[in-house]
Amino acid sequence: MHVTEFMTADSADRVEARIRDLLEPETDNYAQLSATGIKADGRECELEASVGAVYHDDEFDGLIGVLRDVTERKRNEEISAVMNRALRHNLRTSINNIIGYAELTEQGAGDTAEYMSVIREEGKWLMKLGDTMRAVRRSIDSSDHEHASLPVRDLVEPLVAQYQTQYPEATIRTNYADEVTVQGGSTLQVAVDNVIENAIVHNEAAEPTVDVQVRDGEDGWVRLDVQDDGPGIQRREVDLVLGDTEITQLQHGTGIGLWLTRWIVEIFGGELDVETNEAGTLVTIRLQQES
Repeated sequence: MHVTEFMTADSADRVEARIRDLLEPETDNYAQLSATGIKADGRECELEASVGAVYHDDEFDGLIGVLRDVTERKRNEEISAVMNRALRHNLRTSINNIIGYAELTEQGAGDTAEYMSVIREEGKWLMKLGDTMRAVRRSIDSSDHEHASLPVRDLVEPLVAQYQTQYPEATIRTNYADEVTVQGGSTLQVAVDNVIENAIVHNEAAEPTVDVQVRDGEDGWVRLDVQDDGPGIQRREVDLVLGDTEITQLQHGTGIGLWLTRWIVEIFGGELDVETNEAGTLVTIRLQQES
C-alpha cells in the first residue's frame, strides 16, 4: 500500500519529503517523525514513523519503515498536561479565593452574601474537577470497554429526565433514530451528561431550549447531536479542547467538562466536534455502532 492510502494527505507529503531527504548523498539514512494515520474504519490515529534507507555494497537497496500507533500514549500525555495545569494553577487560585473571601466574611467587611457566593462557586468548581479526574481514571482503567455495548437511548433518557426535573424552565427535545447500540462503557453517560448540562446551565435565556438528536447509518457510526440556543462557547476554548491551539491554562466554566467529554469519547473510539457562534452551540459525538 502507498502511504497515501493510510495517512492524511499532509502526513503522507511529509513522510515522502523525508524519504527524499534520506536519498540525498551525505545525509543520515534514518529519520523519525510524527504522522496522522487513517484506520480502516475511517478514524484518525497518531503515528510515530521510523524510516530508514537500506544500502548493499554502497548501493541503495530500498527502504524499511515502522509505524507505531501512539494515540493512547499521546492522549495520556495530554490528560496529564491538562490535569497538571488545572491542579497547579486553577486549584491554587480557587483555594486562595476561598481562604481570602472566608477571611473577609469572618471580619464582617463588605458584602457577605457576595463573598459566600464566590466561595460556593469555587467549591462547586473544585468538586467538578475532582469528578472529572475520577471519571477519566475510570474510563482509562476500564478493562472491558472495548467489548461493551450500550443502547443510545439508555445513555440519553435518564439525563433528559434528570435535567427536565432539575430545570423545569428548560425545554429539552429529543429525536431518536431506530434503536441503536454503540460500542462503549458506562462512563459514556458522564460525557453526554457534561454536554447536556453545559447546554442548560451556561444558557442565559430565561427558558433555554436544547435539542438532542440521534442519527445512525453513517457507515457504521452513530451521531449524537446536542444543539442549544445559548451564547456560544468561546472559540479559543473550543480550539484548545479540540487540539487546534496550544495548551496554556484552563479557564473556569465549561472547559473541564468539555475536555472530559472529548477524552471519554475518544477512549471508546469516538470523535467529538463543536460548532459554536452567537446563536448557540452544536456539540456532536460520533460513536461506533455495535453491529
